[in-house]
Amino acid sequence: MVNFLSFEDIILELMDDVEVSAKAFNQVIDEFFTERQIIFDIVYFKSFDNLTELIDSILKQSNGNFSYALSSYDENLPNYLYFMQSAIFFLYSCNDIFSLHTSVELTNLSPKELKFLVFIQNCSLKELENSIDRLVERNELNSDRGYIEVFEYLLIDDENLIHLASIEWFTELACNQIQLVVLNTFDKNNQKWREDLENYEKFQNFYGCHLKMFLYENSTTCWERIEKTQDGLIPAGLKFDVFEIISKIANYSPDYNFNDSNFDIVFNIFNKRSILNTLTHMTTSFIESREIVVTTLGEPYTSYEKLWLPFDDATWMFLIFTFFIGFSSIFIIYRLNNFIQIGIFGSNIKTPSLNIVGTFFGIPQLKVPTNHIPRFLLIMFVFFCLIIRTCYQSKLFEFMTSTPRRSPPQTIQELKDNDFRIFFVQDYNDIEDLIEDEKMNWPQTYPISYAVYNKIFIYQSHNATAKIGLIIDEPSWKNFKKIGSEKFGFKIDWQTIPNYYLAVGQSGFLFNANNFFFHIFDETVQKLIPSGIMAQLLQNCFPFEVKSKSKKDAIVLSIEDLDFGFIIWLGCCAVCAACFVGEIFIWIFWRTLEQMQSQKCPTKVKFAKVCPVNTAMQSMEQKNSENLNIFRIQKLNLDSDGLQTDSNIEYDIYCIFGKKVEILKIEDEIDEFKFQSHMKNT
Repeated sequence: MVNFLSFEDIILELMDDVEVSAKAFNQVIDEFFTERQIIFDIVYFKSFDNLTELIDSILKQSNGNFSYALSSYDENLPNYLYFMQSAIFFLYSCNDIFSLHTSVELTNLSPKELKFLVFIQNCSLKELENSIDRLVERNELNSDRGYIEVFEYLLIDDENLIHLASIEWFTELACNQIQLVVLNTFDKNNQKWREDLENYEKFQNFYGCHLKMFLYENSTTCWERIEKTQDGLIPAGLKFDVFEIISKIANYSPDYNFNDSNFDIVFNIFNKRSILNTLTHMTTSFIESREIVVTTLGEPYTSYEKLWLPFDDATWMFLIFTFFIGFSSIFIIYRLNNFIQIGIFGSNIKTPSLNIVGTFFGIPQLKVPTNHIPRFLLIMFVFFCLIIRTCYQSKLFEFMTSTPRRSPPQTIQELKDNDFRIFFVQDYNDIEDLIEDEKMNWPQTYPISYAVYNKIFIYQSHNATAKIGLIIDEPSWKNFKKIGSEKFGFKIDWQTIPNYYLAVGQSGFLFNANNFFFHIFDETVQKLIPSGIMAQLLQNCFPFEVKSKSKKDAIVLSIEDLDFGFIIWLGCCAVCAACFVGEIFIWIFWRTLEQMQSQKCPTKVKFAKVCPVNTAMQSMEQKNSENLNIFRIQKLNLDSDGLQTDSNIEYDIYCIFGKKVEILKIEDEIDEFKFQSHMKNT
């Protein structure tokens, strides 16, 4: 019996297994890591098969979407992993997971955010589950330990299948237990994933699990009150309510305690200690690099700046554009003939530009256009100016009777843009030296700008990334040494301040907690900031003011606030423009029709003896004649048959259309044929 193979089957059989694995690998990289612009450190174990061929095939198919630095596994791996950005591990078998786990036992002091991808050869799902279970049994993977395992995703090469998996603590089946979750599977035979490959979001739902939360006792001053219940001490108040809101969104039930060391998450937001005690988690990044800026109130606006403050820049530009269009239209119309000017403005309007300025300032119009379209347009413009003028006067009165302030900078870049002085220091002694030097002489190697009211320190810790910035107003400048004891309530230990200790402003507000909560907490609390909860949360726990919408903030009017008036004005302008264009077309149509009719003479021609032409023209103006054509001919005498005589008498012929107008006495009347033949002879 003969087996017939299709062309696709032949190609699949000929393709190397390495190329198929590289295809699946690249698809995972493109979907999960390309947007992060990661440079991978590739770490391989010595026994890995066909590593060079696999990496070459990956690079050929990647289209340059990812770059790497290749490193071999050795005993010094923990040291340079400490400074890695992200890494890809190539393991020969499931047993190599033990060596990898030992190598990446890092603490939260690592200066960078790590993203790990593990590719395992010669391993099945069952074998990997057994390996993870053995780690758990040996207490090497436990949520209470301070170690970090960041296996973001795992690719498991299991004969004809490649499994995309992840190690998670919380699943629908178990709470706070390590589970190997298979996200998708790649079939090497047909080279397709069983489901569409998508970026799987982790930890969006905790499936109703009960989480034990530990609250440091030395941070209880940041709670409004501590209530004693049968279950122990429970925090209460507005600050605690924020955590309750988050727990409902994240779908978990919190159990709070102050003394039990067995916990799932630490709420240590306002703790002044090092982050070494932060609980870590296996499957997520363990550090978030954040810039921290705590600001005072912004600088107040001057009296001249308040004149421009009621509207934002876009609104001012729209107003300028509106008046520019109005004055330009008047200039163009004035360049046309008098007939069009009178048709648009009316015969009684002599200064339309001055009328526009007067209308804007509320001066009543003494002369209103006689035509209906300009009159309607004037009424709508008066209504538009009333809205704008009222809004401007009310906001200006508000700003003149208050002290609006500029919004304080919220990021390091904004501080640079606003000419703040920036200093990088290593310890508290450097700050003391800067304070004593009031002239603030600084090396020219670092560009600095001088501000009048504000100064900023950016603390740079020993790991070269942790920063905390303090903007201090002028009165507090010389007393900066006392800030630690008087305002913070503790002595500043510049060596142990964490790099995500507290974030105010656009950075949001961070929890010194198990890191997989960041994706939920940061997004949720950001939604609470506009409601003013942020300011109330920090008022008793931090000495500086934070940005919030208060009565002193300069809330200017934008186009969105004035869209009703703008829409009415634009709608009226559109209606008037349409009517004006229609009237012009009608006028052109009638003028064209009249010119076509004026080219024809009537069948009977009035042949009148008149005075000189100027007298006849004066008579026509007195009679208000219309559609009158004057033909000057020689002096004629006509007999009874309409033939020319020798008499030399001046005549004017009037071809009158539309209506009969008598200028002078009609002396004779001839038919059209005789008149035309007579004119030819003449």
